Amino acid sequence: MAYVISSKTVVFKSHFYEVGDKKRAYYSSSTGGGDYMQYIATGINETKEFDYLNYVGDNDKSFGVFNQNGYLTKEEIEEIRSKLRKTKSLIWDCLISLQKGYDKEHLKTGNDAIELMKDVFPKFLKSAGFRLENTTWFAGLHENTDNRHIHICIFEHEPIFYTKGSKNTHFRKGVFKKKTMDELKLNIINHFESDVHKYNLARYKALERIKLDLAGKNIEDFEKALFYHYRQLFEQIPKTGSISYQSKNMDAVRGIVDQVVELYMNHPYHKPLFKEINDILTTEDNRVRKLCNEFGIDPSSYMIYQKYHKDLKKRLGNIVIKDAVKKRKKAYEQYSNIKDKHERRKKEIGVSKDLDKILHYKQIASRLEDEENRLFMEYLQRMKEAEIDRLIEEGIIDKDEMEAY
Repeated sequence: MAYVISSKTVVFKSHFYEVGDKKRAYYSSSTGGGDYMQYIATGINETKEFDYLNYVGDNDKSFGVFNQNGYLTKEEIEEIRSKLRKTKSLIWDCLISLQKGYDKEHLKTGNDAIELMKDVFPKFLKSAGFRLENTTWFAGLHENTDNRHIHICIFEHEPIFYTKGSKNTHFRKGVFKKKTMDELKLNIINHFESDVHKYNLARYKALERIKLDLAGKNIEDFEKALFYHYRQLFEQIPKTGSISYQSKNMDAVRGIVDQVVELYMNHPYHKPLFKEINDILTTEDNRVRKLCNEFGIDPSSYMIYQKYHKDLKKRLGNIVIKDAVKKRKKAYEQYSNIKDKHERRKKEIGVSKDLDKILHYKQIASRLEDEENRLFMEYLQRMKEAEIDRLIEEGIIDKDEMEAY
């Protein structure tokens, strides 16, 4: 089901409790009965000392308590409880809630919540001025009849911030800036809408549908073309200087390398896979364009389709170059002891004309496929992070419609 993404898709709430606050005992695990840690871990609120209870409902079910390392053990829970009781820092109680329907689509399991928090929460803490090494947080995904939501507790270990004009140190103050909360909300949307796991699944399904079975009559014409191009590469790739795809030393040969890459991409067994990838990239560009338009910015610099294909051409080109050079070295080394350079050259040319003995299309296709798959996942992850960074730098998430709840 498709959902309209807007500033209402994610709700973020936060409270903080100072030393001496009447509710602090509950959040610092200093009560005699149930406490906030127990509530996050089990969803059972024995004391009713919970500011968001009216918002989330009273029949919560917890998927378990976790932090940046995954689900917490009993020993880790007790260790955090001990730190909570001792700390003099503020204790923050936060809530992340998703739009009804959108929540169950994207937070199906506790692991979904863990992956989300591992991705977005360190960025939030840094943006909010926390030092990660001086901060503890834990969280839990809860479920009730209305929506799924994540409860989070944050506290600091030591006062490390200096008071202006003094050598005294203090803990972080309590209020989060609107920009910091807006950044978190936008990062959450981006995590779900351009989640690497979603692309990984699409990639896996595509590979399942398009098994590389290169045996058959279709391969013969492609192998002939590949042999022809490799013969040219054997002869023309420089034996000195840089041979990377974009180097000036490769200007005269780059076109041949491109022909090998295109040959691979246009093979009948690979072409449907690239169509699948192109469809995914186009969908992602459309999503980012819509999101940028909502915040009133030009989306052109955020599009990834053309950038991806340019990078793909370079990466696959380098694979072809390395493969050709390696095979050339292996083929020619048997004649390296021939002192007569004319005789040696004659032998080398003979090998170049008999490439079928050393060149196998399936082998090079497998290397190209592996590299293309790595690039696909790396590139989307890189672009996902860069997109948010640029939006923040340009102040886009200060828009009024991204008002934090």
